[in-house]
Amino acid sequence: MEVELKKSELTKRKIMQSAIKLFARKDYSSVGIREIAADAGVNLSLISYYYDTKDNLYSTIINYICDLGLEFLADELLKAQDPDSLTQVEKIKLYLHILYKYIDFLYSDKVSDNFVMLMLKEQSISNSTFGLEYRRKSQKLYDCLVGLLSSITGRKKTDSELIFMLCTTMGEILSFKFMKKIIYKNVERNSFNSEDNIKIKNLLKNLIKDSLKRLNIDITCIENN
Repeated sequence: MEVELKKSELTKRKIMQSAIKLFARKDYSSVGIREIAADAGVNLSLISYYYDTKDNLYSTIINYICDLGLEFLADELLKAQDPDSLTQVEKIKLYLHILYKYIDFLYSDKVSDNFVMLMLKEQSISNSTFGLEYRRKSQKLYDCLVGLLSSITGRKKTDSELIFMLCTTMGEILSFKFMKKIIYKNVERNSFNSEDNIKIKNLLKNLIKDSLKRLNIDITCIENN
């Protein structure tokens, strides 16, 4: 029974990985169930057995991606729900900690490049049911971050400079993922190695600190952390 369970989970994982890769690289409508099954090396009937339809498979993927990130950041997001109850230093530290942990998540084995490409595609689809679900869940991270920034700076959550700065920061965090082909070509390798990931994380952390300084936030209290 346990062996069967492991085998079924392995099969479902293979289907998900192939589907993520194909959906990330092609339009949703042009990806067929047969193509996913062939890429995953599984029987076509297993996709219907585990996911019923292509729509349900795609919906499962979108929810899985979002829930994986939210679960990884669950404790921090919970603390950020009431920023005004925190001291200024605690708010700044929490803001940085959430973004640093988000970086660790994105540049870990948990998140493939195809995951990120699919996330980026969903952000650009305005009327997609799946896109709406993605934005609804990813909004939780954004709301916590903008809420912290608003509380730290005393500005409204709708302040354009605040929003532009946060969106720039999120874009910078993702940039090494969606520019990977250009980077790989210029550094003459096919993937980021462990040393690259350390450099990327340190660079991004410094960019995040710089963004706070541009908002006139005094971070001297955490500079040595």
